[in-house]
Amino acid sequence: MRLSYLLLFILLQSLSGQCKENQKRSAFDGVVIEFDLPKHQSVLFEFTDKAFNVHKLEMINNSANDSTIIKKIPTDGPISWSYGILNTDLLGEWKIMQYVFIAQPGDTLRLSYSQKPFLNTSRCSPINIVSEKQVSFYSSIRLKPTNTDVPSKIDTWRVFYKYFNEAYRKESDQIKSQVAASNLSEKEGKQRQLICQIHYYKSLFDWLFPGDGTYFAPTADVLKEQIVDINNLLRNKDLFATNELLNVIDGFVWLKLIEQNINFANGIEVYKTAAQEDIGPFKPTYLAVCIKKCPVKTGNGYAEIISDYRDRYANTDYISQLDSITDKQQQYFPLSNMLLSSDGKTVSMKEIIGNNSQYTFIDFWASWCLPCRQQLPVLYKKKTEIKGLSYKICIYKFR
Repeated sequence: MRLSYLLLFILLQSLSGQCKENQKRSAFDGVVIEFDLPKHQSVLFEFTDKAFNVHKLEMINNSANDSTIIKKIPTDGPISWSYGILNTDLLGEWKIMQYVFIAQPGDTLRLSYSQKPFLNTSRCSPINIVSEKQVSFYSSIRLKPTNTDVPSKIDTWRVFYKYFNEAYRKESDQIKSQVAASNLSEKEGKQRQLICQIHYYKSLFDWLFPGDGTYFAPTADVLKEQIVDINNLLRNKDLFATNELLNVIDGFVWLKLIEQNINFANGIEVYKTAAQEDIGPFKPTYLAVCIKKCPVKTGNGYAEIISDYRDRYANTDYISQLDSITDKQQQYFPLSNMLLSSDGKTVSMKEIIGNNSQYTFIDFWASWCLPCRQQLPVLYKKKTEIKGLSYKICIYKFR
């Protein structure tokens, strides 16, 4: 009998401990942001989830009184997000200033405006603040040579690269000093170093790929020399999803395509090259992003990469991520000749084309689509070539 009571007591103690542990975990299942907002004011943050989806976190005070607005971001790992505003740099030029934050599950960040749009971070723990300076390593800065009125791009690049390397070393040394002074734990210091490194390469890749379908050869030469270091960074097991990390993986894969003299705007080739490379823990997610962003979503090539992904990650959670992407594509690319106009009306292709004596050019376009941006100069050239003909242009934008 006593043995039975003893076993029952041990079982109850075990269950009690599990309940306390579950309660403890449930208290640390997200990041909380508390923002003191004046009446009728709002603030907007952006953060990236594990699938590289960018989310806008808008905090609005619609009341007639000053209020504390509370939002919670569900996450089981660290997240980093930014808040950008226009600000003048040291030379008096308008640049983008970035506040950068990092938080662990269970952290609460308390913010407010100091003088809108500038933030007051005095009630926020220093370990959550990566950058809050008006001109910092994380701001968007492109210095110009002072020895010429109209500097060439190569001159501007050289000045920027020298300045940015100095800023990178200074930021890296500052993080090391913070860890040495015990302001940060070793883990927190490592996370900051990763954010710092990712931002460094992201900024260089911004120079390499200006967004018009071309690449800047002098930057390519610099990055080719650092390709092994970039690859080692991407394979770091402590990385966490940010939009800048996605930009760096993109840049690494596109750089590989440049080395092979392959068009880096070809989404299918981007997927195939990424599939052959060891790009670290986010490879499955990145390959899914390649499928999602692939400009051409029909044909044998597209079917091939879908099949490859299913074979690679069969019986894993990544397949549900792929299904979500393909399901949405069915919604965005319906098998019909009906389109939705900007005023919400359904329009048939026959109505759009109208008079057969008139040429009709229909363009499906999106700001995130690299080939769409590549074709703009070509469209402008064609417009001049068909001058004098009767035509109309219809543009449909995807979001």
